Amino acid sequence: MKKEEKIKKYIIAIDGGGSKTEGALVSEDGTLAAFARTFGTNPNDIGLAESERRLGLLTEKLVKELPQNGKITSLFAGISGGVGNEEALTDSFKKILPDSDVRAASDIYNLFGLCPNASAALICGTGSVCFVRLRDKETDISGKEKLHRIGGWGYLLDSGGGGYSIGRDGIEAALRAADGRGEATLLRGYAHEYLGDAAEFSVGKIYEGGKSLIAGFAKSVFAAEDEGDMIAGNIIDRCAGALAEYLACASSLIGEGKRFSCILSGGAVSEHALRIRLEYAVKDAGIPVDFITPGLPQLAGAAKNALRACKTELAENFDEKFSEEYKKKTEK
Repeated sequence: MKKEEKIKKYIIAIDGGGSKTEGALVSEDGTLAAFARTFGTNPNDIGLAESERRLGLLTEKLVKELPQNGKITSLFAGISGGVGNEEALTDSFKKILPDSDVRAASDIYNLFGLCPNASAALICGTGSVCFVRLRDKETDISGKEKLHRIGGWGYLLDSGGGGYSIGRDGIEAALRAADGRGEATLLRGYAHEYLGDAAEFSVGKIYEGGKSLIAGFAKSVFAAEDEGDMIAGNIIDRCAGALAEYLACASSLIGEGKRFSCILSGGAVSEHALRIRLEYAVKDAGIPVDFITPGLPQLAGAAKNALRACKTELAENFDEKFSEEYKKKTEK
């Protein structure tokens, strides 16, 4: 008689962003049995129905890769724009995995999944937002834990703290230098190189390109600062000041004078010039914060949340294994 093959448990982890979404079928030890990527799935950008459709196709693709002796015990999906849409997204996943523990929440929980003891998370990419965990009850990774949101109201309503603001201020500085209102700056040359013509002759192109084109100029501002340009340095200083304001607010919510840890994430804040200025800004303001920079992708946070949901202890080498597997999958 053939010996019955032991059932192997897997989870599905999803990290849904505004521009791209990643998903993985993961074994308990951190091995990625399957990996998939699709477009952005923020329901506030593309509508809830389209978000559900894209997430559904990605999930079904991962389910098809399940080994014959495998069982999916849990799914956790942290989705940008998930706040207010948790129930609908969870119900959508349940249609695909009716017998699994399924949870959808804001993508901020993927960060908190990486650093479960952190009190706050500050994301600074194209835009910026800070979330504070109000620990008046036990943590609930389903998204029901009480979070306080600071900023993150979009480029039309927020006044700083992200790549868009840095890029916009950089282009404005180039225009001010061109018309005589502002000081000379290396940003004029950088704008010419980036836009293909002088900034003053590229206004139509800038408006047509919109948010993504303007935010893309942030890299040029960092490059100009690295060359010692004072105007570029002032722009980055303002960005750091806006982020420090978020953290001052977070500190007051957590408890004045109480030391807290904050996860830092996002392309803009990974730039050395901004990180250093932010550290100086919070020190000058007397904000008692310790920064944490995750060494793993946010997808790993979703995987950890899924494993915790089904009460599975993380393997000792989980981080190392996941990082190695993720690198293999994404370098293909």
